[in-house]
Amino acid sequence: MMMWGGLNKYAKIAIIITAVLAIFGGVYYLLSGVRDNGGGAERVRRELDDARRGQQDITDAANNIKSGLDDSQDRARAIGERADAISAVLDRITGGSGTIDEILQRDARIIEESRGIIERIRARGAEPRP
Repeated sequence: MMMWGGLNKYAKIAIIITAVLAIFGGVYYLLSGVRDNGGGAERVRRELDDARRGQQDITDAANNIKSGLDDSQDRARAIGERADAISAVLDRITGGSGTIDEILQRDARIIEESRGIIERIRARGAEPRP
């Protein structure tokens, strides 16, 4: 307390104020290296909203792709069913008929049988009736 004894009241106040200012200055100097990492909560909120919108866009795009794939699968299934139906019709058309030569021979037999029937009917019509 030797130091304080010879100073007047105003000098003591000036020393205390200077010491307090020096402490504040030192604290400010030490903390001045700490930076704000992006502007606070508003920037973080904006980034979260942007991320949420981006995620929703990705989800919508994935749903659109899935819907398109489902439609494509349905169309492919329908085309397959039509192809099976056409194949069945072609099998029915050609299945019992055989080759073209067999078809022509069968048709020739039918024509000959038909001619024979027509000739018999004509012959009966030419006979005198009682």
